[in-house]
Amino acid sequence: IEGGVTLRDFLDKEEFRNIRNNTKNCVSIAIQLISAIKYLHSLPPEPIVHREINPETIILLVSLILNL
Repeated sequence: IEGGVTLRDFLDKEEFRNIRNNTKNCVSIAIQLISAIKYLHSLPPEPIVHREINPETIILLVSLILNL
């Protein structure tokens, strides 16, 4: 993944099949997403509610680090 791709591209494109089929990678991405949402929802004094979390707005970087 050079530079970064959307989660949609990661899920749909054949070129990422080997990375995507690795259970460890998928669990890591899921945990990162859950942790990011939990963090945003727990910020004092007012939580941040992201209203458009979808595969097109989630970016995966080269090292499979997730960005919202």
